[in-house]
Amino acid sequence: MENMEYLKRGTVISVSHAAIGEPVLTVVQKTEENNFYFKLPMEFLKRNVFKGDSINAQVFGDEYELVIDGIISDVDFQYPNYVQFCVDKIQKYRNKREFRRYMVNMMANVTLARNDYKIYSVVKNIGFSGASIVLKDEISEEDSKKLRIITQVGEKDYLEFSADIVRAESKGLYNEYGLSIIHISEPTRPY
Repeated sequence: MENMEYLKRGTVISVSHAAIGEPVLTVVQKTEENNFYFKLPMEFLKRNVFKGDSINAQVFGDEYELVIDGIISDVDFQYPNYVQFCVDKIQKYRNKREFRRYMVNMMANVTLARNDYKIYSVVKNIGFSGASIVLKDEISEEDSKKLRIITQVGEKDYLEFSADIVRAESKGLYNEYGLSIIHISEPTRPY
């Protein structure tokens, strides 16, 4: 299948399933024809993900982003506990971002510009000029400018930045927002 060459051993992928509230990061262990294998995430066990279920994944590269649709064709419960992903379709998009994004899972607080209301969120990817966050709340268009995001990046270190929403997408159980970073504060410490 076309574009399978991007799914090499060691490739970090973001896997989504309807039973899991947000994507899970994992690593490709091996590939064979239209299949690739990744280590069984604990979330799959907790949320009852089974063979035959529809699944999708994303791969972020320097030049391209891949969106992969398929099904779980096998789950091996013996060590090393692989999930077999049978690829149905791969969509390849040119990465138009000026700077690379890095997949992360960082807890954060989002504060709206017009009040001090804090919303718990998770930063899913971040780069020098943008980020993606997920949260349960819906942010209205009138509140979509000059958000303040604070996330912990070390035991006692915090990253604070302001951003505008440039993309909003409902994912059913949560909302995903693409952000354009407009200012990054100097390194901050806990208040």
